[in-house]
Amino acid sequence: MLAAAGPARAIKAPKGARADAKRFGFNRYERIQRHAPAPTSTKALHDFNARQGESWRATFSPRTGLPDSLLGGRDDRRGATPDASARAFLSAHNDVLGVDPSALTLDRQTQGNGHKHILYRQTYKGLPVESASVKVHLDAAGFVIGVQSTFEPALTLPTTPAVPAAAAVRSALLDAGSGSSGGVPKLVVLPFEADGKNHLAWKLRVDSSVGGAWRYYVDAITGQVLFRYSVREFFSPPPPCIVAGVITGNVYDLDPSQTPGPVARPFNDQYVYVGSNVTRVVTSTDTTYEPGLFCGQPPAVNGRIAMSLQGPWVSVSEFRGPNAHYDDGGGVWQSNVPTPIYSPHPYPNNANITNTIDLTAPVPAALEFLPVFADFNVGSFSGGAGEGSGDIIDDDRLMISDGAGNPIANYVGARGAFNGAAVHGKIMHLTLKSNGSGQQAGYDIAVSSYLTMASPDSSGGALSTHTWTSADTWIT
Repeated sequence: MLAAAGPARAIKAPKGARADAKRFGFNRYERIQRHAPAPTSTKALHDFNARQGESWRATFSPRTGLPDSLLGGRDDRRGATPDASARAFLSAHNDVLGVDPSALTLDRQTQGNGHKHILYRQTYKGLPVESASVKVHLDAAGFVIGVQSTFEPALTLPTTPAVPAAAAVRSALLDAGSGSSGGVPKLVVLPFEADGKNHLAWKLRVDSSVGGAWRYYVDAITGQVLFRYSVREFFSPPPPCIVAGVITGNVYDLDPSQTPGPVARPFNDQYVYVGSNVTRVVTSTDTTYEPGLFCGQPPAVNGRIAMSLQGPWVSVSEFRGPNAHYDDGGGVWQSNVPTPIYSPHPYPNNANITNTIDLTAPVPAALEFLPVFADFNVGSFSGGAGEGSGDIIDDDRLMISDGAGNPIANYVGARGAFNGAAVHGKIMHLTLKSNGSGQQAGYDIAVSSYLTMASPDSSGGALSTHTWTSADTWIT
């Protein structure tokens, strides 16, 4: 077991943070799909990839419908400087990325591990577009190997405020409950996630007399408070760690085809589950402790740990083989407890059907469990044998979530019999969502497999520290 050293102090969320998340529409597990990829964009990507050897892989922003990530390839052109190479790539492939290089201002260039990284900020008619940026990655020879983008396309909004800065300050002060404004309000373009629109906004700071310091965005046309966030860190001495460890993993820093490695890196923002009560803690980047460290504080118990590649921001599940799993308590997978559930055969169009498996009564000692699918046919996937190959033809899907509603895995395609992703705890929800484009046979589950430990509440000692490797999997 590890213990926290010294009079450490930890960062806390400000008072009202949870209420603000709900107020401003940031309390969703999934972002709202506002724009699907346009047919012209997907065709341009297909043609571009065909010319480049089918090596590039893209993900799309649900906000804009444009690629927010393009990785895996290596372009065949370069300029005299990294900036010139990056801008040439963005200009040549505007039909793919939807990025206008003339709207980008160079923010900074960095390099490391043989790669160069260029960060651009977007502007609109001289105004900064908040949180809109484009990152371009180049290899040591200066060829573009990746792009990540939050670019806002086709901006059309006024740049002259109808609400003066002084009125915006008054709106923010009223919202904060009195206080004083710091600095000079600045006009910006705010891409607002809650309504999916772009707003001309006043950006300003308020130091509240009732506690807190806030960055406010006030609509410069209507005077409405659009968004605020705390700019002050709150500190308090943390309670001691009852159980702790450091989680790392062997990873490629950027791209396996371009980056030497793998190398050991800390795994931040990963869930770790402790003891028979399956108490959840998370590794974090909190500078109180070292990166990758989890600290089980009261009311956690001093117990053994179990974990998967799951966290508050992403959960990783293998589509074709066994999923990641580690425990330090000699866990044994038991099979099979009857858990008969199934979808309609076939399931209807436009369905939203949730089934629940609860092992609280039949297996009270279960710490983790997974569904054993006897058959699975939901949606349509054209994938071949290789990892990452194929496309989703019909996006009907089955989502697995844990008892708290945290999404764990999504499955699509004709898979037959297989073991699904596991949840920690004793409750699992399976939600089948279908569109109106067609139906498949659905799924059947007769049994589930579950994990037990002989002494889950005993100390794991140094074993609580772990480095993920490809050998860390549960049953296939």
